[in-house]
Amino acid sequence: MKPNRRIWVPLLVCALFIPIACKKSGEQTVADRAAERTAAVMPDYVGRQACIECHRDQYDLFVGSDHD
Repeated sequence: MKPNRRIWVPLLVCALFIPIACKKSGEQTVADRAAERTAAVMPDYVGRQACIECHRDQYDLFVGSDHD
Protein backbone atom coordinates (compact mmCIF):
# COMPACT_ATOMS: atom_id res chain seq x y z
CA MET A 1 0.00 0.00 0.00
CA LYS A 2 1.39 3.37 -1.05
CA PRO A 3 1.47 6.11 1.65
CA ASN A 4 -0.86 9.02 1.01
CA ARG A 5 1.19 12.23 0.82
CA ARG A 6 -1.84 14.39 1.56
CA ILE A 7 -1.87 12.96 5.06
CA TRP A 8 1.84 12.50 5.83
CA VAL A 9 3.21 15.87 4.67
CA PRO A 10 0.98 18.00 6.95
CA LEU A 11 1.61 15.61 9.85
CA LEU A 12 5.34 15.87 9.32
CA VAL A 13 5.20 19.67 9.13
CA CYS A 14 3.19 19.81 12.36
CA ALA A 15 5.58 17.44 14.10
CA LEU A 16 8.51 19.66 13.17
CA PHE A 17 6.96 23.01 14.09
CA ILE A 18 4.95 22.20 17.23
CA PRO A 19 8.04 22.16 19.49
CA ILE A 20 9.07 25.56 18.11
CA ALA A 21 5.60 27.00 18.58
CA CYS A 22 5.37 25.64 22.12
CA LYS A 23 8.56 27.34 23.29
CA LYS A 24 7.72 29.71 26.08
CA SER A 25 8.50 33.33 25.43
CA GLY A 26 11.54 34.34 27.41
CA GLU A 27 12.83 30.77 27.56
CA GLN A 28 16.52 30.70 26.80
CA THR A 29 18.19 28.39 24.34
CA VAL A 30 21.27 26.39 25.22
CA ALA A 31 23.39 28.83 23.19
CA ASP A 32 21.94 31.80 25.10
CA ARG A 33 22.75 30.22 28.46
CA ALA A 34 26.28 29.31 27.33
CA ALA A 35 26.90 32.88 26.14
CA GLU A 36 25.74 34.26 29.50
CA ARG A 37 28.02 31.89 31.43
CA THR A 38 30.98 32.84 29.24
CA ALA A 39 30.29 36.55 29.66
CA ALA A 40 30.06 36.12 33.42
CA VAL A 41 33.46 34.45 33.60
CA MET A 42 35.34 36.47 30.98
CA PRO A 43 36.57 39.91 32.04
CA ASP A 44 36.51 42.86 29.70
CA TYR A 45 39.51 43.25 27.42
CA VAL A 46 42.34 44.65 29.53
CA GLY A 47 44.84 45.25 26.73
CA ARG A 48 48.02 43.46 25.79
CA GLN A 49 50.15 45.39 28.26
CA ALA A 50 48.43 43.61 31.18
CA CYS A 51 49.71 40.22 29.97
CA ILE A 52 53.34 40.99 29.15
CA GLU A 53 54.78 40.44 32.61
CA CYS A 54 53.62 36.80 32.89
CA HIS A 55 53.58 35.89 29.19
CA ARG A 56 56.67 37.58 27.76
CA ASP A 57 57.59 34.67 25.42
CA GLN A 58 54.10 34.51 23.89
CA TYR A 59 53.97 38.30 23.60
CA ASP A 60 57.31 38.44 21.77
CA LEU A 61 56.13 35.75 19.33
CA PHE A 62 52.80 37.53 18.77
CA VAL A 63 54.09 41.08 18.19
CA GLY A 64 54.90 41.55 14.53
CA SER A 65 53.37 38.22 13.51
CA ASP A 66 50.55 37.86 10.98
CA HIS A 67 48.09 37.64 13.91
CA ASP A 68 49.19 40.92 15.53
